[in-house]
Amino acid sequence: MSMYFDLIIFLGVIVFGVGIESFLSKIYFKKNGIEKKHQIVHFKFSRYLFLISIPLLAVLVMSFTVSLSILKYFLIFAVLGTILEYCIGYSYKTVVGQRLWMYNKYSIAGHTSLLAIPLWGLCGALIYLLSKAIN
Repeated sequence: MSMYFDLIIFLGVIVFGVGIESFLSKIYFKKNGIEKKHQIVHFKFSRYLFLISIPLLAVLVMSFTVSLSILKYFLIFAVLGTILEYCIGYSYKTVVGQRLWMYNKYSIAGHTSLLAIPLWGLCGALIYLLSKAIN
């Protein structure tokens, strides 16, 4: 029962973080008088950090409360996911002659991005919690 609770809490924290960022964006656009049709959201590193900070904090807290293994899975998936994404992108470009996806910010040879590394880690933490809940 506890592992289901941990999984639900982790997913809730991710949804909460995205919701807070979305809410703050609406306040920003409203405060600056920007109409909905002109709300083009450009990449800002500060917004990216804010968006991933809450889930990363959840992984850190859960490494103490649930198990230190969640941190191990986070790091393993961060590295392996990034390598896999790079290899798939490179292979596809080599075989087909065009990019499968495009990264503009902090790109690693255009096949992956430094910004994707923590997202792969969060996927690993989620898979770890899901596997603990199933077993």
